[in-house]
Amino acid sequence: MSVQSDVRASWESKLRKYALCSGITAVVLIVQGIVSFLANSLALGSDTIHVGSDLAAMLGALIVTYRELNMSHDAQHQMKTRFAYFAMLLLVFGSLTVFMEAWERWQVPQDVLSLWVMAVAFAGLLGNAWAHQILHSVPHEDRDVVHRGAHLHVLSDMLLSVAVIVAAGVTYLTGWMQADALTSAAIALYMLFLAYRLFTRVRKGDVGHCGHHHH
Repeated sequence: MSVQSDVRASWESKLRKYALCSGITAVVLIVQGIVSFLANSLALGSDTIHVGSDLAAMLGALIVTYRELNMSHDAQHQMKTRFAYFAMLLLVFGSLTVFMEAWERWQVPQDVLSLWVMAVAFAGLLGNAWAHQILHSVPHEDRDVVHRGAHLHVLSDMLLSVAVIVAAGVTYLTGWMQADALTSAAIALYMLFLAYRLFTRVRKGDVGHCGHHHH
C-alpha cells in the first residue's frame, strides 16, 4: 500500500467514526431535549445544551477532517479558528441561559420527574460511552488536535450525565427540589470554563495543523 492510499484509508476511517459519533450525539440530543421539557428538569436541559455544543464540535471535526485533505495550511487554520470562536460563543450563550433559569428555580423550586430524568440521563451516559469507545478505536498516530477535541468533549459530557443522575437521585430520595437548580448552575460554570479554555487556546493560535479543539 502506498503512503498516499494509506493516508486516504486512515482519513476515510476517521470520517466514518466522526459521522457515527455525530449520529449517536444527535439521538442523545433529541431524546434528552424532549424528556427534559416533559419532565421539567433544568439539570437535564442544561446537559442537553451541552450535548448540542458536542454535536457542533463533532460535526466540526467531521467537516474539518473532510475538507483538510484538499486545503492549504493557511485556509485550514482560518477555517478552524472561525469554527473555534463559533463553538466558544455557543458555550457562553448556553451557559448564560442555564444560569438565568437556575437562579429563578433556586428562588421558586419546581417539581421534577426524577425517575424519568435518571433513566434518560443514564441512556445519555451509555450513548456517550459508545461514542467514547468509537473515538478510542482511532489509531494513536491518527489522533490529531481535532480528534482530541472531540474525544474530550464526549468525556466531559459523560461526567455531566453523571452529575444529572446524582441530582435526580437526591431529589427523588430527599425531596430537595433545589438540587436540580444547584447542579444546573454547576454545569453552567463548567461550560463557561470550557469556553475560557477554548478562547485562550485560539488566542495563542493553537488550532494546530488539524482542527478545532473544543477544550
